Amino acid sequence: MTDAASDVPRPPLEVQDVLNAIRPSWYEGGPAHRRIIDDLLERHAPGFSRTCLLSALGWMLLQRQAVAGYLDWWICEHQSRQEPPADTLRFIRKVLVGLRRAPFEAPERE
Repeated sequence: MTDAASDVPRPPLEVQDVLNAIRPSWYEGGPAHRRIIDDLLERHAPGFSRTCLLSALGWMLLQRQAVAGYLDWWICEHQSRQEPPADTLRFIRKVLVGLRRAPFEAPERE
């Protein structure tokens, strides 16, 4: 006997699904990659291996840390020059808007 839920086709796993799944763990601050991968693989049709997803989440974490490091360095540099806080905040918001709007070029499907 098969489970009725297993007969329902699952949606394909898209990049935005991965982002939506990982973002809450960033806010919490704790590692949750394996739990997130299990959830993604359960809810979506396989399209990526567990190893591939773990690698992708690792790269996302490294990118996040790189951006945080850059912004921390930038703030320290500008505070040491006694730049007005409003100018610093304005620049940081400009950087963040640019990061949010950066285009993503999806790989071609074979």
